[in-house]
Amino acid sequence: MRIIEQFEHSDEHKLFLKKESLVRPEYFFRPYGVHGMLHAKRVLLIAMILAKVDGLTERERNILALCSIYHDIGRKHDGYCTKHGRYSYIKAKKLGLLDGYSKEDLAIAEFIIEEHCIDDDRAKVKLAAYQGADTAAMGKLYNYFCDCDSLDRVRLGWLYKLDESYLRTVAARKIVPLTHEIYNNWDDIYARLREAYCEIAK
Repeated sequence: MRIIEQFEHSDEHKLFLKKESLVRPEYFFRPYGVHGMLHAKRVLLIAMILAKVDGLTERERNILALCSIYHDIGRKHDGYCTKHGRYSYIKAKKLGLLDGYSKEDLAIAEFIIEEHCIDDDRAKVKLAAYQGADTAAMGKLYNYFCDCDSLDRVRLGWLYKLDESYLRTVAARKIVPLTHEIYNNWDDIYARLREAYCEIAK
């Protein structure tokens, strides 16, 4: 839990609490399913922890937070699907959930959300062909986000378990034990983070 202790009271902690409040049941086809609200919140927390560990910029944190909370809202089932990323981005845009972000940041978020559900080789081909955007930031944050999403596979049990060899960043490999802890003790960890924030606000 040492990483959680270091995370408390940080800018990443504050951003987590700000953005997790935007995760609403009406956005999901199964809000309490395996790709529902709790998955989005855990991915968000993992993203903010990785941002803290690796010292990501405020801009990078905000893009990862955006991707975390909306990446699965376009899902229509819980099975294997390579199209729900596109559906999710379109839905978020239609609902006005992307308002207030710059054109440049939305281009990065669009790429990450749309491509997070295809294999890395195909995503890299698309990235190489991308025009008019910060492809270096796209590639970097794509790797971070996909690791965050993958780390929450601990919720899926043995059949679809996390394969650590697929993780893309060094930081993600370091926090694998913590992601098990987050999943198994979510209620306690979430309550602790909320309580710590209340202490800040006093």
